[in-house]
Amino acid sequence: MNITQVNTIAQENVNGLGPTSILINAASPTDDGWYQCHVGVYVSNNIVEKIGYIYLNVLVPPSDVFILAPGAIEENQLLRHNFSLVCRVERSKPAADLIFTRNGLIIPEQEHINSSGLIEEMAGTLGDLIASKDFINMNVVITTGNIDLSGSWDSDVVPYTMIHIKAQIAGTKLWESSSYLLWTLRPEHDTNAEYGCQAQHESLDGAKTAERVLKAPREDWLVIDTKPSAPVYGDNVILQLRSQLLENLFPRPVLLWTNNIGSIANGKKFFVGNKLYLRKAYQNNTVYKVQAFNALGTASTTKKLVLKKRPPGYKSSIKNRNNASTMSQGKEFLMIFVTSFAVLFSTYLL
Repeated sequence: MNITQVNTIAQENVNGLGPTSILINAASPTDDGWYQCHVGVYVSNNIVEKIGYIYLNVLVPPSDVFILAPGAIEENQLLRHNFSLVCRVERSKPAADLIFTRNGLIIPEQEHINSSGLIEEMAGTLGDLIASKDFINMNVVITTGNIDLSGSWDSDVVPYTMIHIKAQIAGTKLWESSSYLLWTLRPEHDTNAEYGCQAQHESLDGAKTAERVLKAPREDWLVIDTKPSAPVYGDNVILQLRSQLLENLFPRPVLLWTNNIGSIANGKKFFVGNKLYLRKAYQNNTVYKVQAFNALGTASTTKKLVLKKRPPGYKSSIKNRNNASTMSQGKEFLMIFVTSFAVLFSTYLL
């Protein structure tokens, strides 16, 4: 009896375990294929050979499941909702099936939209909706239905659209699965609601899951830190929201900085970002305000920047030392220039 692989004999990771079995070390999708077993039987002093075949299909369990809030998709009238979540598994074989949940209950998919025209219309958009930009095959399914926001299926029901995309990564047998849930957000019902995603796969006994709780910004989560903690006139100062508190917020909020004098930096009236950098701060007692807002709400907090007097010989940073050195060199150059000009002018008068 002899066992070989039909298309590729003697793979590097295939070891024979005697005449009746083989061991494949660290099996991967490259080991997929038909394997055959040759059996020779003596019949009336003649060898009769029989061949058996078996197909090996190596499964790759889903990678980590994660949920993002990319914002609304506005390329098609059907998809004009004001909020969206994406559930993604970046690799598996075959492609994982993704199912959305709300507060632990599966969101039922009630109607499939079988419109090839719609998919063709979205063809330019679909490539932007997956992480793997280099793909060779893509399957798209669009469904619609309703989300029960209150659990009673009465007036608190909103329509949704789901886009399920499965794309094969070029040069591999692996697939990416990305599913979008789009609906019109209702903060009064969706705040603190848990949206989840289940990745189902034939290699798993259960599903891999991920959950995110939708939260609106709260004032007690917004704390501004100052670096250095006790700045003086002319220091480079950083105002930054404490990142540990921002981690509680999903979706990630937009942060808008303003102050009470109307000019935040470089003549701009506002700044967007987590970290506000003030170069050579000199405006004492300026009140800085940061607003955090996402699709669920907004909150704000303020910080008064108090600058201490600069003591003699104080140097706060390398940049300040460089600036001071540059200023000193500039003064020396100016004195030399003035002195030289005076000498030349005196000579001219003589």
